[in-house]
Amino acid sequence: MGEPRRETVENWTSQHVSQWIFERDPELQHIADAFIYHNITGEILLELKESDFMKIIHDRHVTMKQEVEFLEHLSKLQRYFKKSKTRQRARAGVSGRKLVEVSLIAWRRCPPFPCSSSTPSASDLLTRVRAR
Repeated sequence: MGEPRRETVENWTSQHVSQWIFERDPELQHIADAFIYHNITGEILLELKESDFMKIIHDRHVTMKQEVEFLEHLSKLQRYFKKSKTRQRARAGVSGRKLVEVSLIAWRRCPPFPCSSSTPSASDLLTRVRAR
């Protein structure tokens, strides 16, 4: 069975997500139930990180084997869409520079560490990126 289209997955309800998990392996039912309980939609699923997943299932009786199995399925789904998104950008001629600029703007609003006099500002970094 091929992977679903991104537009389809982004519109999944938590029930659809649960069904996708169950179709991968019926033994993952505890995980599927947790995703319904926490209302994890397709849009959230595509952005879900391992740490988020661990918070979702923290009170469920899930074995390590089931955790690993689910994370492998999730990683495969996320990689599939990441590749197709990158290919779409390449076909459209969109450079990665614009993405860097957006990231730097976001970084300026909320830097990952306290700024000091030796820390380059976001505008300095942006100027360096544009100069390339």
